[in-house]
Amino acid sequence: MGNQNVSRAYMADCKPLLAKFLLIAMAHAAHDKDDPPRYFGGQDWLAFVSGSDVRYVRRLMRGMEKDGWIAPDGYVDGRRAWVLRLPLSNRG
Repeated sequence: MGNQNVSRAYMADCKPLLAKFLLIAMAHAAHDKDDPPRYFGGQDWLAFVSGSDVRYVRRLMRGMEKDGWIAPDGYVDGRRAWVLRLPLSNRG
């Protein structure tokens, strides 16, 4: 879905390595036409694709938010799930 987003995520200097994997997974699910890209998939899906515990994914995502790799952008309509902005074009 998001080939340009995935390319930018691969070039990102996001640490630790699993956080970078999560960023790539979120970028893959986001649409290239969105500026900035937005991720709607949820933490459970990220835990599944990474083979990690949801609590560990949440901890990594808090660090990613603090470092500016992701940013909350409201809720998905009618659900508790966050929509996350991925400011990939501003990073390198």
